[in-house]
Amino acid sequence: MKSKEMAPGEVLFNRALTPQHFLLALSLPPTFARPVPGQFVMIRPAGVGPQLLSRPLSLYGHRGGRDGSRIELLYRTVGAGTRQLAALKAGESVEILGPLGRGFTLGPDVDEVILLGGGMGVAPLTFFAERLGRTKAHPRVVCYFGAGSRDDLIGLDRLSPLCSELHIATEDGTRGERGVITGLFAARMRRHDPRRAAMYACGPNPMLRTLSRLLAGTSLRCQVSVEERMACGIGACLCCATAVATPGGQASYRRVCCEGPVFNLRDLLWDALSGRSGSRGCTSP
Repeated sequence: MKSKEMAPGEVLFNRALTPQHFLLALSLPPTFARPVPGQFVMIRPAGVGPQLLSRPLSLYGHRGGRDGSRIELLYRTVGAGTRQLAALKAGESVEILGPLGRGFTLGPDVDEVILLGGGMGVAPLTFFAERLGRTKAHPRVVCYFGAGSRDDLIGLDRLSPLCSELHIATEDGTRGERGVITGLFAARMRRHDPRRAAMYACGPNPMLRTLSRLLAGTSLRCQVSVEERMACGIGACLCCATAVATPGGQASYRRVCCEGPVFNLRDLLWDALSGRSGSRGCTSP
């Protein structure tokens, strides 16, 4: 949005993909700015008042025009707030703030984009892959996507056509390789030339921490979208502050909702993040 104010939105559809996963499409006014993949919105049903905090959800898709915008949000129900979102019907109204935060950026020398996602991290990565397909550079896209089981592999039908290669791992082995997706990437990591490739990742913090260890000592560039709990989405409450390293090597705190959610992987201080469970994207209660 051009200002930090809630705007009205109308539900176009709210489809259940599984008992816990939903795809929500919204019609928004022309004031909704063109988002960058990796950004997010704060959303709540209209008329509930300030007693219900808005929920942060990553943008899954966007189409804009003179008469307004249409966005898509992919989310998972885990608590009262997201269950209220799941109850929304076509024609009902929501209040929305966004697009918010910093998104992914693509360098001019990148010929290959590596996407690594876990669980609901598929949402911003799919939006990024769609946007890449419309650029003049149109780099080759290699995707690594993992989840606990095949039932948790949401959004592959949309992601797969956007990828030159798609590698899948599930922890129970019900689809793709058995194991975690970072293990599958580690086995193939040397196939990617860091001089021409850049990596983008989104998923649970433990996955990103493992990725940080894998890339230590390499020159492969990597941007990550960090999942973190949020209350306001505009930097006022400070509850999403996360530790990063300054150029001088000192620890500093940055607000995920403003200075993030996308960070350079190597700037994040994982010891400070240990044990914290994020929700930006699709797991807010």
